[in-house]
Order: sequence, then C-alpha cells, then structure tokens
Amino acid sequence: LNKRITVIASVSKSKKIAYKIYDKSVNGETFRNYMRYINKKTKCKNHFLDNARIHHYKKVKSTNERLKINTIYGVPYTPYLNIIENFFRSFKTKIRNELMENRLIIKRLIRKCWNSVSNNVLVNTYRHVYDNQKV
Repeated sequence: LNKRITVIASVSKSKKIAYKIYDKSVNGETFRNYMRYINKKTKCKNHFLDNARIHHYKKVKSTNERLKINTIYGVPYTPYLNIIENFFRSFKTKIRNELMENRLIIKRLIRKCWNSVSNNVLVNTYRHVYDNQKV
C-alpha cells in the first residue's frame, strides 16, 4: 500500500525544534497552520524557507508578518545550500535503511528516525551551508 506522507520540520543550528506528519500533500493553508504551530512552540522569530510555492502563499506571508516572523528565503535552485534539505538527507537515509514492508508503520518510523538524527548533523549542516555560501 503506497500512501503519500508529508513531513514539515523546523530545525535550528543546534537542535531539532518540531515536526508534523501529514497523510497527504500539503498546501499553503497547511503550511500557514504549521507556521502558527511553530510560533507557539518556539521563541525563534527567524525562519529560513526555501522557495517552495507554499512558502510564498499570500496568507503564509501575511500570517508571518502578523506574528512578527522574519522569513529568510534561500537562493533558488540550490538544494545543497538548503539547511532542511541537508538535514532531511540524513533523515531519509535512516528511513531507507529500515525495512519498508509495512507502510502502515511509516509514522512510527519517521518519529524513530527524527529522534535518531544527532544534533551534530545540524551543526555540520549549518557549517556546510555557510561555508558554501562564502564561495
């Protein structure tokens, strides 16, 4: 049984902040609700976003302005400079290494992988992205 699962996650330079799992593709409204959720969960007001369409949704932008969230957009088409993509690379590797015979356990597997990714991965990811931007 193949099922669409989407994970939206927030990370900082040194720690995993939060994530939500959705049993579907996400849209601008879903992402807007996630930004409200993350605003309540953390005091961080600077958020790096890539250039996904849902990140530029008008209601996401207006919600971020109302919540005084500073949105920093990455350089288009540069996944190797995208912090969350670099983090997810480690995350996806852990998922791929698990037996995927029973897709019904995917949420439990995502939680397990999220918890097993070391905070050092984030430190190294930020270092990698920062060093590549200096070039």
